[in-house]
Amino acid sequence: MSSNPVDALTEPDGSDPVPDMLENAVGLSFLSPSFYIQQFCTSVIKSNPWDWAAEQLSGDWDGVKRTGNSVQNLADYNDHFSAAIHESLRGVEPWRGIAADNARGYFQKFGDAVGSQASPLRSIAEQIDQISLAMYELSKAVGDALSAITDMAIIALIEIAAAEALALTGVGVVGSGAAMGAATLQVLMILEKWGEVLQYWTTTWSVVQALMSGITGSLAGSEFIDLPSLPETSYDHPGA
Repeated sequence: MSSNPVDALTEPDGSDPVPDMLENAVGLSFLSPSFYIQQFCTSVIKSNPWDWAAEQLSGDWDGVKRTGNSVQNLADYNDHFSAAIHESLRGVEPWRGIAADNARGYFQKFGDAVGSQASPLRSIAEQIDQISLAMYELSKAVGDALSAITDMAIIALIEIAAAEALALTGVGVVGSGAAMGAATLQVLMILEKWGEVLQYWTTTWSVVQALMSGITGSLAGSEFIDLPSLPETSYDHPGA
């Protein structure tokens, strides 16, 4: 006999799809004067990018990954269950008669129906996995962007401080202007990088929405597969 269908129902594994870089960037765990960096970036972007990232990307994405693996295991279970039913039918081939024909017909349809659920379940698992992957890619991109924005903000603050120090000397007007120009360039680069983050977020969200619609369609496909009903009347042997 083929493998036990229950063997397919293993505990799903998962891995946190949110990179450590994003978690470090959101928490600014690698930077001590984080308050000043956040205040500066908030004044430039008109939004705290770290709070935004924490709000938009927080969630149990490891659980999402595990859910996809669970649905995949369920699809494998249906495949194995269907195969076991059909294999068992071959073992009763010598059985003849009306009862045998009815039983074979019922279990043939039942095995086919169970097996037909595997495909939509596998499609659901794949789409859930794609959602998890999309969030991983988004999280990595946002983490890299926040790291770059942090570096730009530090450079801008240093240039601003240098400009103020040079201005106080009274003889460093030219140097002060150059420092402020460099700081302005960093501000423009921060705005450009933040625009990339928002664009990436919009694109990823559209992909996730499309995948969610696909999951809904696959769920409908698996729910409306009719399982054959057991006979409502008992078998009456003509010779009894």
